[in-house]
Amino acid sequence: MGDTSNIRNAVQKIGQSFGDYTFYHILAEGGMGIILEAEHKAIGRKVALKIVSPKYAARNGYSPELIDTFMHEARMLGAIDHPNVITLYDAGLVGQCPFMAMRLVLGGDLGSRVAHRGVLSDEVALRIMRDAAAGLHAVHLAGYINRDIKPANILIDIDETPRLTDFGLAFKRSEQPDGSTIAGTPSYLAPEQITSGRIDERTDVYALGATMFYAVTGKPPYAGDTPEETIRQVRDATRQPTARHARPNIKPQLGTIIRRAMALSPDKRYSDASQIEHDCRCVLAGEEPEYANIGQRKRKTFFGSFVSRAKAIM
Repeated sequence: MGDTSNIRNAVQKIGQSFGDYTFYHILAEGGMGIILEAEHKAIGRKVALKIVSPKYAARNGYSPELIDTFMHEARMLGAIDHPNVITLYDAGLVGQCPFMAMRLVLGGDLGSRVAHRGVLSDEVALRIMRDAAAGLHAVHLAGYINRDIKPANILIDIDETPRLTDFGLAFKRSEQPDGSTIAGTPSYLAPEQITSGRIDERTDVYALGATMFYAVTGKPPYAGDTPEETIRQVRDATRQPTARHARPNIKPQLGTIIRRAMALSPDKRYSDASQIEHDCRCVLAGEEPEYANIGQRKRKTFFGSFVSRAKAIM
C-alpha cells in the first residue's frame, strides 16, 4: 500500500511529481478516478491527468481489472483522432497507478455551463450539437459505442469547441455487453439500455438528443427523486418528452432534430450521428433539416400531389 500512500500525498501537495508530470490542482473527482491539471516536465505541456483516486485505491488497491479498465479507455482514445473527441497524449503506469494524460480543456463541461450561465441559445445549441455529433460519428467509425453521452461528458474549450470525454463505459461494437447490468447515467439512458435490448450507435444518438434537451431547457428529459425512479420513468414512457413543450420559444427545427434523436424506438431515430451533424448544418444555413423531416416530407409530398391532381381535375 506504500504506492497508494505516496500518490495520495502527492495529490494533496501542489508541485509534487508523478512520473514525468508535476501536479497542480484537482479538476474533478469521481468514485474511481480523479483528474488533475498537470505539466509534463520535459516539454512543459499542460495536461488533464486522469489517475485512480487515492481514496479508491486505499480501499481497493490496484487490481489487474482496475488497470485494464484504465488501459481499455486509453486504447480506445488512442484509436480516435478527431477535433471533437478529447485528445490522448500519453498513458501508462507510475508504480502501480495507471494514468492517462489528455488535452487540458479550460472551458468546463456543458452541464456546468448550463447550470451557471443558463440554457443555450438556439444557434449555440445547433453548433455544439453539430460538432458533438461529428465527434460521436468518429467514435462509431472507430468501432466503439460510448454508452455514456451526457452534459458532464461534453467539454467546452475556450474557443467554444466541444470535445467528448470519459469513455470508461465504451465498448467495441463487436462485443455486445452483458444486458443484465444497466450502465450509464439514468436521465440520459435510452430505453433499450434498461430493457436489455441491443445497444448500438442509435443508443448514443438518443443520449446526445437527451443531452441537448437539457442544454436548451435547463432540465433533463427524465428526472425522478432517485436513480431508480428516473430509470422507471424512462422504461415506462409511452410518449417522449419534447424540448418544444418544455421551452415553447425554441427554434422549431432544433426541436425537431432533438425529437428525432430521442425517439423511443431506435428504428425511428437518426440511423447515425452524421445525419444529426448534417441536419444541424442545414438549419444553421437557414434551410430545413433533411433527415429529421423525412416522415413529414413524405406526407407533405403526398398531400401536395393530391391537391395538384384535384386542381387539374377541376
